[in-house]
Parts: sequence; C-alpha cells; structure tokens
Amino acid sequence: MGITLNQNTDCCETTCTTTTTGAAGPTGATGATGSAGATGAAGAAGISAFTETTSGNSVTKPGSSATAVLNVEESGAFSVGQLVFITGFGYHEVTALATGQMTVKNLGYAVNSTSGITGGSATGATIGGSVKISPAGIIGTTGASGTGLSGLNAKGQLVTHSGSTQTILSVGGANDKSLFVNSLSGNGIEWRQPKFADLSDKLNLSTMTNTSPQLELTKLGNAGGAAGDMVYWNGSAWVKLPKGSNNQYLVFDTANVKPKWSSVEREGEIDARASLQYNSSGGVVNKMSSFNIGAITVAGDGGSGLVFTVNFVEDLIGPVPTVAIGARNIYATDMYVDSIQTSGVGRKIVFRNNATTDAHWDFVIFVS
Repeated sequence: MGITLNQNTDCCETTCTTTTTGAAGPTGATGATGSAGATGAAGAAGISAFTETTSGNSVTKPGSSATAVLNVEESGAFSVGQLVFITGFGYHEVTALATGQMTVKNLGYAVNSTSGITGGSATGATIGGSVKISPAGIIGTTGASGTGLSGLNAKGQLVTHSGSTQTILSVGGANDKSLFVNSLSGNGIEWRQPKFADLSDKLNLSTMTNTSPQLELTKLGNAGGAAGDMVYWNGSAWVKLPKGSNNQYLVFDTANVKPKWSSVEREGEIDARASLQYNSSGGVVNKMSSFNIGAITVAGDGGSGLVFTVNFVEDLIGPVPTVAIGARNIYATDMYVDSIQTSGVGRKIVFRNNATTDAHWDFVIFVS
C-alpha cells in the first residue's frame, strides 16, 4: 500500500508536492552460506576425581582421630572436610591441602582395622606409594539390635517359636527321622519317623530300585530283616513277621488278629496229639506227651463224671477236625468227645468220662 511523503515545507524546494509511493516488491532469493569460522583452542584437561600417593611416600598410618600428611599425585580435586577412602587403610577426613600434599585424619571406623577391609592394615602400618585415594561417604547410623538366640551349638539345630518366645529345636535323634507339624508339641513341630498315614498318595512299589527306592521294605516295622521276612498291617502300623522254620505253615491267629507261622500239619495228617493222665487226688491233668496241646482244665459234670477241656496252641485248619481216642484206658473209664468248640486260640475239644477216678487216655486229631 502507498505511504505519504514529507510535506513541501520539509524539502529544499518549495515546489515539492505530496506524493504516494507504490507497493513493496517481492523478497529476493536467499544468498549463499558464508564460510565456517575458525576452531577455538582446546580447553584445559580436567582434574581426576581420585589420586594416588607418590612413589616416594612413606607415612605411618595414623591412629583413631590422629592425622598424617600424604604426598599425592594430585590434590586439586579434593577439599577440606571431604571424606576419602584410602585403599587398605580405611576412611579418613581431609583436614588440609597443599600442592601435592593431603593431610588426613583417621575417622576411627571399625572397618578401618585389618579385619574390616580386604587387605587392610592395622594402626602403625606404613602407607607407601601407589595407594589409591578416592571420595567416600560417612558411615550410616547403627541399626536396631537383632533378636538372635544364644545356645545354638550343634549341627542341625533349628530356631522356631513356641507361640510366646523363640526357642531352639534339637537335632533329630536318627537319620530316619523327618520333621513334621505337631500342634500338640511346644514348638508346633517334631522329629519322628514317617508313617504310612503321612502318605497322601499311592505308592508304586513296582518301580522300586536299589539305587532310587520309593519304599525300603527293610525299614517297615523293624529295621534289618532277613530273607523270608514279611510285613503285615496290624491296624495302625506296618510290622514285620519274621521268617518261619522248616515245614511250618502260615496261618491266621484269630485271637490276636494277625498272621503267624504254625506247625499244624496238612489234611490227612496229624494236627495234634497227646497222652494225658488225670490224678484224682490232685485234681490236675498231666501231659505224658503232647503236640500242639495247650492248657487243660477239669471240672465235674454235675453227676458221676468229669469234663476235660483241652485247648490247642495253634488254630486247627479246616472245619471240624477228626478226633481218634485210644482204646479203654487202664483205669477202666470210658472217655469220649463231648464237643468241639471255638476258643481264644482257635478251637478246644471237650472230653467226658463216666467216673471221677483217675484216668489215662491217648488221642490224635487229624486235619479234616
């Protein structure tokens, strides 16, 4: 747009008149980039943040709160009051500085001793050359005292809690003991031998090997074991049944509810036998000879005869056994089988006779 020029009163000529210029023209193209300026000079090298003692340094390490003057490669990076760590000699405070020198005070920290620093030196040792000195921080505040227990003096002891205080649990008594929870014990845990009731899953005994057994049968019931031993469940635990003798048979003891080895013979052979003699004056029955015969009692039958109850050491195999009584005995009294009954050890046979005098009779019992 146009602009108004000066009035003629401002011109040299009084004839100047007011005129209006035309609009500004377009901006011209950008000119070429000028040449780069000259590179400035490099700055001075910085000061290292750590230093070393000079090769000729030989200063006695100061005691706690005492000072020593060290000859160092560079002291300019440090300041008075700064804490430094002298390798192998601990934590110190800078108390004075000079060119190539540093005065340090031993802060007396516990780690400044030989035991506190790897390769550390005790008071009185010499601080030689090429020992590194670097900035360090102040020691932290002492933490709260721990609640450790005294009395731990055996391998395997455990620290536990009784519900009111910390206690020590002694080492398990044997190598076959394991640690189990027991809410009834003072510590809530106990060492004991594992039980089958502790196992929550089935055992696959077919995969048992000598090198990695799942279950060592010799550890069931009684340790040790011999060839032929067996184990059985007694209602609360697995126990061992030792091997039997030659010609014995495995039977079940109904009175004690467990298996056992028996000398009872097989069908067609003798289960038991005896030669018995009754002494009427003493009222007792004597065994002249016997096999598998246990306790014998005698009582009156309420009449003119006697009742002899013969119990067996072993349970008789099969249903009702066969009893063979010898011929009329020497005291001329007849003896016969009254009944065969169940008894505490298996069965018992009740004999009767027709008199209360002395008696002597033989009998044999066969497997049915």
